[in-house]
Amino acid sequence: FPDADSVMLKVKEELFELEEAISKSDKTNIEEEMGDLLLTLTSLCRKLDIDAEVALNKATDKFISRFSSIEKCCP
Repeated sequence: FPDADSVMLKVKEELFELEEAISKSDKTNIEEEMGDLLLTLTSLCRKLDIDAEVALNKATDKFISRFSSIEKCCP
């Protein structure tokens, strides 16, 4: 991919293909398309000079923090 915009187009294409696989309830194809989407997202991270693993870890930490807050609020 020459630039981030071209990767974004591919992300949209892969997401559409995943949606199609989901609509057909084709687990094998869903798994394949999910893998394609994840791989394309890592390509986007590279183009944006983002460490995909760091970004995922930060998102996971944020989710855990929010979930913990909800657990404390609503036991």
